[in-house]
Amino acid sequence: MTSLDLAERLDGVHSGPVVELTGVAGLELAGPSDLSFSVGTSIEHSAAGCILLGAPVRGRSCIVVEDPRAAFAQVCLDWFPEPRLRGIHPTAVVEGELGAGCAIGPLAVVEEGAVLGDNVQLHAGVIVCSGAVIGDDCVLFPQVVVHGHTRLGRRVRVGAGSVLGGEGFGYHEGRLLPHVGGLVLHDDVHIGSACTLDRAQVDATVIGARSRLDNLVHIAHNVVVGEDTYMAAQVGIAGSGRIGSRVQIGGQAGLVDHITVGDGARIGAKSGVPQDVSAGATVLGIPALPIRTTLRIWAKLKQLV
Repeated sequence: MTSLDLAERLDGVHSGPVVELTGVAGLELAGPSDLSFSVGTSIEHSAAGCILLGAPVRGRSCIVVEDPRAAFAQVCLDWFPEPRLRGIHPTAVVEGELGAGCAIGPLAVVEEGAVLGDNVQLHAGVIVCSGAVIGDDCVLFPQVVVHGHTRLGRRVRVGAGSVLGGEGFGYHEGRLLPHVGGLVLHDDVHIGSACTLDRAQVDATVIGARSRLDNLVHIAHNVVVGEDTYMAAQVGIAGSGRIGSRVQIGGQAGLVDHITVGDGARIGAKSGVPQDVSAGATVLGIPALPIRTTLRIWAKLKQLV
């Protein structure tokens, strides 16, 4: 479409010459027929045909919108919709209860006693064990395993190879303790690839609504995570932790068992967190300390070299 047509669709303001657009790209690699966006980045050397911006630039084809990044994401969704499964593959084994419009890929298994809501998509090789409940409009990518006593809310997305509701790492005098609790993922939770979320020993491990877990995140048994919390890759949270809402945890951070992290706290990447973190605090380092303290320590260490 033309840049002018796109501006109308986005409720934006067109500026500069009208350009025929055939694709999207980042500023550095974009060509004359590509759409790109910028938020505070120089566009001087970009060859992009049209750029989504917060303010017009004279001589350039651009579309002025309130949030260029969000508008660019919307264009990508519109132009490159995610492929959707259709129907039930003949190699799938389905013994559980299916809602309307479910789609199941090759070699997927839905055991007897499992329940799927409406419009659930299970990609190739997914296993949903007896006793699991999958809410409406969930998407599980290839090789996901959902153990029994696991409940997913609506619109949950789970990346390839993740394991939900597996047995926790709990022992007493060398004997594995039974894990008879569950795992609950509330509405609109996104789980990355190769994550492991253990079911509780009793009660439930819980991930709050709209929380996001990157790839390779481990959530141990009986952990409770609040709403709108984000964890980057390789975060590990030991058993019975309590993580508040709107918490941000950087990659490779590790949190000890029975820890409490207050609402809105931030934990820097690669931090080792041995004690509670108060609401709104920002901590960093090993052991994790208030960020200003850690930065002063690092500055002093440089003086010792």
